Amino acid sequence: MDRPFNTIGIVGVGLIGGSLGLALKRIDSAVRIHGIGRDVENLKIAQHMGAVDSYAVGPDKSLNNCDLVILATPVEQIRASLQTLGDRLSSGTLVTDVGSTKRSICEQAWNCLPSSVEFIGGHPVAGREVSGVENSLANLFEHAPYVLCPRPGCAPTRARTSSSTRPPPCAPSCRWRRRRRRSRAWRIWLRASARRRRRPPPHRAAASARRRTRGTPRSGPRRSARS
Repeated sequence: MDRPFNTIGIVGVGLIGGSLGLALKRIDSAVRIHGIGRDVENLKIAQHMGAVDSYAVGPDKSLNNCDLVILATPVEQIRASLQTLGDRLSSGTLVTDVGSTKRSICEQAWNCLPSSVEFIGGHPVAGREVSGVENSLANLFEHAPYVLCPRPGCAPTRARTSSSTRPPPCAPSCRWRRRRRRSRAWRIWLRASARRRRRPPPHRAAASARRRTRGTPRSGPRRSARS
């Protein structure tokens, strides 16, 4: 099998990072996934689920063996890691991220990373109402848009996605803002749906209230059924 990447490093193995690992392993079980995080217990869960093959805590020198590096941490941590990431990457490595902010991340990556490393900003418009690697799903990105932001004038040849996603390439500008608003609205809808599921429907709440008050004696005089 002609695979574009043999070893993939995922920095930040949470819901998105873990789901990416599961999806990549489902596409090609022979690809090696190396996870990097700060919580060793979280990384052990990811390895037990099959999202990563190996893991390391904190900055890891083994990123120089990765063909693809995915930054799946929060936006502020992505920006911080871009300052020192270039020293740990080998020539020809492809780097991408999953942050919801694209212009600032892309501009910083194109300025900080060496010219021998290719960076393509990315954001999967997918998610769940829960977080954590234990809630990762291999099909989380199926039939979901995956926004890619390559460097202007660059034609990436190794950036491939599964056929179940729709990757629209775009510049990190006004067109991306519309997708970012959709992503935020999607997350708000998921949280509201979770709250509605935890809250009983109105007819059930009324029935429960009637059951609770059924045995309570009435305070006023009881009317006769014939009157």
